[in-house]
Amino acid sequence: MKSIILFALLASQTALAAETCFNSSSARSWKYDHHTRTLQVRAAGGNYDIQTFICPELPWARKIAFKSFFSSRVCRGDEVLVINAWDEVVDRCRIDSVTRSVN
Repeated sequence: MKSIILFALLASQTALAAETCFNSSSARSWKYDHHTRTLQVRAAGGNYDIQTFICPELPWARKIAFKSFFSSRVCRGDEVLVINAWDEVVDRCRIDSVTRSVN
């Protein structure tokens, strides 16, 4: 039983390490591509494309922030916070995927 739990823990840690993530404090700029419905973020280490689940306010965001569950690393499952001109969070969008952009 202990070996099964240990194997499951190691497998999940390996999958987490292989996942594409970036440090939220290294994000320098962002733009939303209406055609592909992709949030493009420039951060240290490259450019990243973020797909979210339904996020109706994201195309009109004045600012964004990230809410990460484990650290300052932004990964799949974390959230994009959509902030309006009055610095109010108007939407929370769960991240479906983070991939490194080719451009």
